[in-house]
Amino acid sequence: MVYKVNQAIIMKLRFLTEDKGVSVKAQIHKSGRLGFSRQAIRRFNFDVSKGMAFAVEENAQDNNTFYGVITPSNAPNTIKFTKLGEYYAIDSPSTFNKLGFDYRNESCIFAIEEVDYEGANVLKFTRREARGNKSK
Repeated sequence: MVYKVNQAIIMKLRFLTEDKGVSVKAQIHKSGRLGFSRQAIRRFNFDVSKGMAFAVEENAQDNNTFYGVITPSNAPNTIKFTKLGEYYAIDSPSTFNKLGFDYRNESCIFAIEEVDYEGANVLKFTRREARGNKSK
């Protein structure tokens, strides 16, 4: 958008677009179930006919990041989505135990972003810092 005064351009505006990564998140519940935010469900079109295969980066020192690929529910190594009301989740405590998350005692919330891996869209889950209540 251009703002003109007496036909002289005095300002050019570039409007910001929505950051697609905002509020796209997931959380491991104390039961070992990975639940997804509404924004994640809408953005990635979750469906009970689909699931997710999980992966970690080989030789990675960071244990706060893992990856997932949305696949048909009958694909190898896939954990099926379950629908809980209007939300979707993946029930797999053993997976999150293998990843080393102490979800029973700590908050395990992850930001989700799409990354390209060998031409395929892969979801990257990065653990967010816990936001505790700050004393006043």
